[in-house]
Amino acid sequence: MVVDLAVAPDATLTIGPAHIAAAELPPEGGRRTSNGVTIEALPTPTHRLEVEIVDAATGRPTPARVRFLAPDGRYLPPLGHRDEVNPWLNEDSGADVVLGDSTYAYVPGRFPIALPTGAIEMEVVHGFSHRPVRRTIEVDGGRAPLVVPLDAVDADGWTAVDGHVHFISPTSALLQARAEGVAIVNLLATQWGDHHTSLSDLPAKVVADTDGEHLVVMGSENRQNMLGHIGLLGASDPVLPMASAGPPEARMGDPLEWLMRDWADASRAQDGLAVAVHFPLPYAEIAADIVCGRIDAVELQALTPGVDGPSIREWYRFLACGYRLPVVGGTDKMSAEVPVGAIRTYARLDSGQPLSFAGFAEAVRAGRTFVSSGALIDIKVDGHGQGDVIVIGANGGTVDVRVKAWAAQPIIDTIELIHDGRVIATAGDGTPTERLDLAERVTVTGSGWLAARATSSAHIHSAFSTSMGAHSSPVYLDVAGRRPFSEEDARVIGTIIDGARTWVETIAAVHSPDERTRLAEYFTSSRATLDELGNAGPAG
Repeated sequence: MVVDLAVAPDATLTIGPAHIAAAELPPEGGRRTSNGVTIEALPTPTHRLEVEIVDAATGRPTPARVRFLAPDGRYLPPLGHRDEVNPWLNEDSGADVVLGDSTYAYVPGRFPIALPTGAIEMEVVHGFSHRPVRRTIEVDGGRAPLVVPLDAVDADGWTAVDGHVHFISPTSALLQARAEGVAIVNLLATQWGDHHTSLSDLPAKVVADTDGEHLVVMGSENRQNMLGHIGLLGASDPVLPMASAGPPEARMGDPLEWLMRDWADASRAQDGLAVAVHFPLPYAEIAADIVCGRIDAVELQALTPGVDGPSIREWYRFLACGYRLPVVGGTDKMSAEVPVGAIRTYARLDSGQPLSFAGFAEAVRAGRTFVSSGALIDIKVDGHGQGDVIVIGANGGTVDVRVKAWAAQPIIDTIELIHDGRVIATAGDGTPTERLDLAERVTVTGSGWLAARATSSAHIHSAFSTSMGAHSSPVYLDVAGRRPFSEEDARVIGTIIDGARTWVETIAAVHSPDERTRLAEYFTSSRATLDELGNAGPAG
């Protein structure tokens, strides 16, 4: 046990059977044992060190996530940061983060720290596109600043975005975004009964750093315990209420008045995005909203080691029925136990344009995205990228596929080419590496999609632990204009919609029978829309 202790000269320290007078405490660096209790006086961090983290290529000061450890294993925070950080919901929502058993501080490019004499373990991390630095430094009382250069890995024009962050202030979000290499953070207000978080920040709309390279964009997450949660990204004019149909999201006794549909429409009216957050939970209405074209993207909150978990399999269902639905990443950060950008969207914004939410939203709507928790990935099909539609003649044909995955450290085990939900080609033998490439010629007989994913056995150990892999949005294949349709997957989607309608018709608290009929009609009509696809017959 490590404790901070201040004693008066005549004090007595009692630990179990041991009673130790202050005068008998060991000197700094020494040990003393009394009645089976050993006390070691650890070195005091008295040497102030100025640290500068820079981009190796440009020399620019670079914010980062840092960790310093004393020889005895103590975490040594930079000045102005906590020794012990609370990893609980809406606590210590500032400039510190806890990953598993490791505590880090978010720092600007230059910062001071007090260290004891001796060998200090240092770790400096700046997102996924810079190589982390882990090394031992020797502190001897000298005053020379410590300069730590970070080597960048080319992100190939992709822009990193965290689509789902809560509780922290816009300025704290901006620091964490800069430290984690995230260009845009979507900070979402929300409702918890009669308590609203970040609501007063919404008028800020966008908070940017001085060079415009990092943005915090205000929006909201509007929620219902049964029907689902929806991210209204970029909707900085409050869409109230932010919860409906009772606790824990809405106030006790609140009736069902708003559907996800209504919130999605309100976000789009502000040129915002409507995102199915932490897809597919809760799920009930989200299926109907996807069928009716009201969802711009589905969000992954974490990746399994095979990048094939329930969220991805449910997403594949909609792709199998012809819904062109991109994927995005968001942390749902609600505590100091989740770093901004632990899972993130990489979006291909139009080149030559200044960074903006509008540019990001356009890229999402076009499907130019992939999701990552560490690796970067890209797919080209006959030269076309994510979100593109490749038109193929009625008799089908072949396409050339190129996949590449790369990372700032050796975390990539394999890359896989996915065709209509099945793995059809792989590269890599499971040995972690920094880069893999795959080339395949694929025969196409019917409309569908191709995507790529990178698997990783490495993890980010946060509150929502995630494998450090990646998954691309699809490239779509259009054979003679026929829409893909899987009867099996459509049955599952239909069952979800039917369950939501049954809940609205029989259990949900509503104002009146007429209101219940109005709300239930949406599910009836969305199920009819799905059934019409099936009645048209499966596509090629």
